[in-house]
Amino acid sequence: MYQLKNTSVKVFEIIPLIVETELGKDNSRTEREVKGITPAEVAIETLKALKSDNFEYPVGMAVNLYNAAHSDRANDVFNRMHQ
Repeated sequence: MYQLKNTSVKVFEIIPLIVETELGKDNSRTEREVKGITPAEVAIETLKALKSDNFEYPVGMAVNLYNAAHSDRANDVFNRMHQ
């Protein structure tokens, strides 16, 4: 992505955590497991990212993880680990 920074090419990272598709689906799932979002929801969120030029766009349950990973506390911990 950074190689294209000074070009007219835009690279978007759409970050869904779990998407309900046939990929990876099996009969071992229980009702207690977390359900993902639909492909339609990912498509809607992708269009929002494109319209707003938001190049890193977490979707669904990924929003909380993304925010935690990009918080000041996470940065402090990372910096302490790499001193």
